[in-house]
Amino acid sequence: MKRSFVATSILAVTLFFGSAAVAPAAESAKMSKDEVKALIVNAKTPADHQKLVDYYNSEAARLEAEAVEHTEMAETYKGIPKGFTMADHCKAWARIDREAEVSAKKMAAEHGAMAKNAAK
Repeated sequence: MKRSFVATSILAVTLFFGSAAVAPAAESAKMSKDEVKALIVNAKTPADHQKLVDYYNSEAARLEAEAVEHTEMAETYKGIPKGFTMADHCKAWARIDREAEVSAKKMAAEHGAMAKNAAK
């Protein structure tokens, strides 16, 4: 019982501080899905593409934070009897988040190149 309480407390603290650290980055490029889609279709100026660079960099930061969170959760679950299944679940989500983070960084780089080309 005590071990479960400790693990739950660690998880709660991790979630709180993990999401608090991401908030400023996510807010800097906050756009709705419809706004992102419209901007992707209509982006022509360097400023348009820079907005997408900022959006994808923000997404990459959010995904990185989620990957860290899931990795930490996996470690927490490892220490709990019968927690190995959940640890595997958390590891899988961490891997997915890392892959998505890499994709978001590539999208940011592509729009960065488009911004440079649009300026010419």
